[in-house]
Amino acid sequence: MAVGVDMQSVYFSVSTAEIVAIAEGSAESMAAVEMVTMSTGTFTSLEGIEIIDSKSMTSAIETANKVFSAYQAPNK
Repeated sequence: MAVGVDMQSVYFSVSTAEIVAIAEGSAESMAAVEMVTMSTGTFTSLEGIEIIDSKSMTSAIETANKVFSAYQAPNK
């Protein structure tokens, strides 16, 4: 049964004995993959890191700047 995660690539670190996978999917799909993966007992830990491209980061910075400019701190 597919959960909607697209595995982009897999790398192996010889120096740290870790597997690094680049995958794309929704937060819910990634959580499901983590639950299944960890339930097998094959891995001792799993860490998901959300990353975005530079265009999305620029947009987020611009949005944050607009919000920050309009923000009025309480009691100030």
